[in-house]
This record gives sequence, C-alpha cells and structure tokens, in this order.
Amino acid sequence: MKSTLKLQSIFTAWTALCLGIFLATIMPALVEGFHRAAWFWRVSPGAPGSIMAVIPAHAKSAGTVLLMAMAGLLAGRSFLAWAGVGRSGGFPVALTAGLALVLPALVFGLGLAGLFRGPLFTVLLVVAAIAASIRLRPAGIASAGWMAAIGAGILLAPSLLCALVPEIQYDALQYHLALPRRFLDAGRIYLADPWPHANFHLAMETMFAPAMALGGDGAAKLFNWLFFPLLLVLVRRAAQSAGATGASGHLP
Repeated sequence: MKSTLKLQSIFTAWTALCLGIFLATIMPALVEGFHRAAWFWRVSPGAPGSIMAVIPAHAKSAGTVLLMAMAGLLAGRSFLAWAGVGRSGGFPVALTAGLALVLPALVFGLGLAGLFRGPLFTVLLVVAAIAASIRLRPAGIASAGWMAAIGAGILLAPSLLCALVPEIQYDALQYHLALPRRFLDAGRIYLADPWPHANFHLAMETMFAPAMALGGDGAAKLFNWLFFPLLLVLVRRAAQSAGATGASGHLP
C-alpha cells in the first residue's frame, strides 16, 4: 500500500511540475485567448460571429471531428492488432495511435502521391466512420467513470470555448492553418521553400487538412482541442497503471 501511494505521489508531482512549466511558458497566450473568447461569447445573439450565427458552423466542425475520431479509432485498433498489442491499452491508446500515428502517415502518403484533395478525404472518412460503427462496439462506462467524465467536462469547458472562437493568432494563420491550406489548394504536399515553417514536423498540420476540407478552420481547431481531453485520459490511465504496478509488483 505504501509503495503504491509513493508511486502515485511521485507521478502526481512529476505531472504537476510538467504542467506548471507548460502553463508558465504559455500563460500570456492563455490569458489573451481567454479574454478574446470571453469577448466573442458576449456578443449579442444574431450579430455576425455571435452564438446563434456560428452554431451551424460549429455543428459542422463537431461532425467532422466525430468522423475523424471514428476513423482514427478504427485505424488505431487495426494497427495495434497488427502489432500484436491487441486492446490492452483500451480506447484512449487506440484512438491516440490512430490519430497521431496511423492516419497522419496515410494522409501524408496521399499528399506525396498528389491525392491531397478534399473530396477524397471526405469519401475516405465517411467510409472509415461507417466501418468503425459496424466493427467497433462501445464499452460501458461505470458510474465512477461518469463522475470523472463530468468533472473533466467542467474543467475542459473554458478551453473548448476558446477552441470555438475564430482564429486570429499570427502563428496559426501563418503556419498551422496556412500550410495545410496551401497543400489542399495544390492537391499535394510539396517542398514549400523558401517558407521555413514547411521544414517542421507536419503530423498535426497534415491532419488539419482533412478537417479543413470537411469543416473549415473551425474543424481543424476543434480537432486540435480533441487531444487535450485525450491527454487527460491517458494521464489517468498511466496513473492507474502505476498504481497497479506498485500494488502487484509487476506490469499490469
């Protein structure tokens, strides 16, 4: 019992340290983002950019992200089964593997082949989502899981409101969203010299392209936000795994 508590304490302290460093680094941007989001959501209903005006766009973005999540889950489950891992990591690991590993490689390959096109992405995502709904069965969530989900939802609400605000940041408009848009317009991935941002790792920007093709920039922002709750779930799973390791003396 003591060893389990010690491992959990170490893991919690390390996570808090990493989160503290991260927050200290991006705090100015976070404060600015929250102020901008607060101003945006205070606009009176019916005005351009207000809540009522953007509901259709946000619904489209949410549908796009749902399609991508289902495709990612199917791709992740298939990849983990091929790798011999099976379902030991559960839903979060499969979804992470699909969205961060398998799908970026597939989309990047389509881009190199000159098939970086919105209609093709739409067809592939719809087909993958249908296949996922047929093959995959959702697991039940215990009451404790529901309570954790509700608590996480409350914590995630401010960041979600920020993610739903139209993008005006220079970095996003000049790189994160601009680069995949240029690739979509060209129908392929190419060496965008002399643009230095094109030399960065493009896994996330590659995945922004299908989201932008189906749901616009808002879908890309919402897809990017999806990794925040996914990261929280993975951290929770890692803490549970560390606790099980300490209690049993071997890997679970």
